[in-house]
Amino acid sequence: MEVKRTGRLVSYTLCYVDLDGAQLRRPVGLGLVHLEGATTLLLHYLLRVNDLTEVRIGCRVETVIKPKAKRIGSILDIEGFRVVS
Repeated sequence: MEVKRTGRLVSYTLCYVDLDGAQLRRPVGLGLVHLEGATTLLLHYLLRVNDLTEVRIGCRVETVIKPKAKRIGSILDIEGFRVVS
């Protein structure tokens, strides 16, 4: 099934520590996204979030995909989501 690269943020969290419990220099955002045309949600990184006031439930996001030459045919081909105005 083909889905669009845009969607809405359903939920998100900011991580301030890494998997080992060490403090991160900058928080890492993770977003739960409903892409247009999809029947499920996708969890991935929130990219380029410089102003946390931009991130809110229901905001529009766009999928950021790696350049074609760097894709391997997995979920890791998606770099994450960026908030769009």
